[in-house]
Amino acid sequence: MEDDYYFVWVLDHSGNACPQIWAGNQFDRSDWQLNRVISKRLLNAAERTLSLGHLATLYPAP
Repeated sequence: MEDDYYFVWVLDHSGNACPQIWAGNQFDRSDWQLNRVISKRLLNAAERTLSLGHLATLYPAP
């Protein structure tokens, strides 16, 4: 899982959905952000080359 990358939607402190890219090992932490992940998608090699904005368009927040 540590070599995997995920496109995630996280709720910030105000409750707004924010897109981020996380390495697989970031899911091993226990901070507030992990508890606010509302969606995650494992990225394949082709998707890793896309910008964050493009990923957010392809995979909108739930």
